[in-house]
Amino acid sequence: MDKNKGYISLHRDIRDHWTWKDKPFSKGQAWTDILMEVNHTDNKVVLGNEIINIKRGQTIWSILDMSIRWGWSRKKTKNFLLMLQKDEMLYIKSTTKYTILTVANYDLYQNMEQQKKQRKNNK
Repeated sequence: MDKNKGYISLHRDIRDHWTWKDKPFSKGQAWTDILMEVNHTDNKVVLGNEIINIKRGQTIWSILDMSIRWGWSRKKTKNFLLMLQKDEMLYIKSTTKYTILTVANYDLYQNMEQQKKQRKNNK
């Protein structure tokens, strides 16, 4: 079996571990952080007097907050997001008030039934 195929489970609380807090983040670490930040179920967010529907695979997150968390400049953060969008890994919808990130193919990578089938087939 190829060790580079298949899935791992990664709990979001890894972000509380000392190994995660080292800054600045690598690009891989920032991408993984985005994957952990997006919703695994549909949700509603209240922002000011507006209710925003955030779907599975999406998050509402400011570039400033990402920059602070990752230890990057706002320009580096924005350029990274644009690079992910250009590679069709991520879609960005920005307004003057917020940014919605949508992970492309989220359901494909987070489909538990698909993971179970693959484990069964690899046995």
